[in-house]
Amino acid sequence: MKKDNKGFSLVELIVVVLIMGILAVALTPQVIKWVDRSRNAADSNTRDAVLEAVNLTLANESAYNAIAGTSGKNYTITVNTTGITIKKDTTNVAAEVGSSDAFVKEFMSVSGAKDSNSFKMKNSANTVTIKAEKSGTSVKVTDSSSITAVASD
Repeated sequence: MKKDNKGFSLVELIVVVLIMGILAVALTPQVIKWVDRSRNAADSNTRDAVLEAVNLTLANESAYNAIAGTSGKNYTITVNTTGITIKKDTTNVAAEVGSSDAFVKEFMSVSGAKDSNSFKMKNSANTVTIKAEKSGTSVKVTDSSSITAVASD
């Protein structure tokens, strides 16, 4: 009598599932590292973009004078997982394109940001903090961002 072999036996299927489970357990930590590295790289790019936008904003005379002028204010731009926050001295300023504040208006225009959600950090441990402060008759820009490093393999 001829035996009809169509398909896999239960033992063969169990062996394949076990091999796939072992591979998944072995690769999960590496995949998590790859995801963390990509998030931190994206956050680093966000920091660079915000810093560049601040420097370009200061090239605009009215934005520069908003800080360096006689009644100039200090600005702090913070980016975290919830979005971007801009403070003038200690007061929050709406981060919107149509802002009446010369510095904020120019920053939003130069950065291409549409609202406070345009810049966000991917990793909750990372924060970008950039200050533009009056320093004598000029403006000093400081970057006190914290981007966590992920250990290499």
